[in-house]
Amino acid sequence: MKKYFLNELNFISKNAGFKARSDVVEIVKKEHGIRLVNIPLWGGVISRLKSLPIFLKTFLFVFKKNDIVYIQYPFPKPFSNLIFIIKKVKKIKLSLIIHDIDFLRGEEKNDELKKINKSYCIIC
Repeated sequence: MKKYFLNELNFISKNAGFKARSDVVEIVKKEHGIRLVNIPLWGGVISRLKSLPIFLKTFLFVFKKNDIVYIQYPFPKPFSNLIFIIKKVKKIKLSLIIHDIDFLRGEEKNDELKKINKSYCIIC
């Protein structure tokens, strides 16, 4: 069993919008035993389409059964749905580092709670 952290950030911003996510990446870089996997997933439609083959290749060929994969939640769309499908098929242990939950703010997103419940562990 190996541990991975999926870094989906592809830029360094000059505002606080992604500060929490950037801070988590910096903490993980200092942690021994967790491999950092960089797959830029934020940006426009074209940027996300370019990242799709890298995303699929990583999840299908790098991550193995029982590997623990840490991701920051919420995860960029449309990858968020795809990651939970692959998790089930590959039997990886998906661990969520949660920054925000729309469901708790009254937004009707019951599928969000289902995703969180399917994770191996959550860090809030």
